[in-house]
Amino acid sequence: MKIRTIAVVLAAMLAIPGAYAQRGNPPDIATMVQHRVNRMTVLLGLTTSQQAQATTIFTNAATANQTTETSLKAARKQLHTDIRGTAPGATVDTGKLAADASAVATLEGQLQASAAIAEAQFLSILTGDQQTKLSELGEGFGGHGPAGPGGFGGRP
Repeated sequence: MKIRTIAVVLAAMLAIPGAYAQRGNPPDIATMVQHRVNRMTVLLGLTTSQQAQATTIFTNAATANQTTETSLKAARKQLHTDIRGTAPGATVDTGKLAADASAVATLEGQLQASAAIAEAQFLSILTGDQQTKLSELGEGFGGHGPAGPGGFGGRP
């Protein structure tokens, strides 16, 4: 049974990135959430009610994170710009760099908190057997995907 589950998971992991790459654009929130819920349904045998609840949980989290992700992208760009903008022989503005790095860390922390909340909400809708199955599969199958916390190529 474990070998079959592993085979299904590996096949899904190999197929999904290829599907995204063919489009040339990252998938929208609804598509990412649907892929994640489908994956959890295959792995854990989610009921129709659990699928609906999981869709709501992951959609709400991903939607709420959009502004934070945009801010994080800008903060990372600013940090990079300030690092690269130091002129030869100039005094490094450590205060500015520290503030830039702190802004990045704060935003990453907000995304991590959001992912943790969504993950806990998802776990709360599972049965004990489903939670055990998920735990046996190890990290990466319940939440965090290729782009970091939250899975499905993005955040929860």
